[in-house]
Amino acid sequence: MQKKILLLSTKNNSHSLVAEAVLNKHLQQLTINSAGIKPTAIDKNIVKLLKKENLWDDKYQPKDFKQFTEENFDLVIILSEKILKNPPKFNENTKMIYLEYEPLNENNYSEYEQLFKDIKMELIPIIRLEL
Repeated sequence: MQKKILLLSTKNNSHSLVAEAVLNKHLQQLTINSAGIKPTAIDKNIVKLLKKENLWDDKYQPKDFKQFTEENFDLVIILSEKILKNPPKFNENTKMIYLEYEPLNENNYSEYEQLFKDIKMELIPIIRLEL
């Protein structure tokens, strides 16, 4: 059975969507989803970035965490410090880790490119270690 990962953020409009796209490309043996506690509209620079990296897919849209509450995940990666204060409950076998990435300035596209590089270089090895 394929292992399942959830990338959980507050808005699911930027960091978690980039992570979902990168992981889906490089860890195809896993099932990867992202969601937000309070999803909002996608950051337009995220669409631009994922298109530039040939990773864009219409499925990369903000999703509400509520649609995943019945699923069992092997690993939940929390990408928002706010969620740590009151994290959702998961199956007792679910590993949870917290990773922090800097907030993005929508007027500085190079920050988006750096986020992409950081996620690709840091997140893939962490997941391989955790699973």
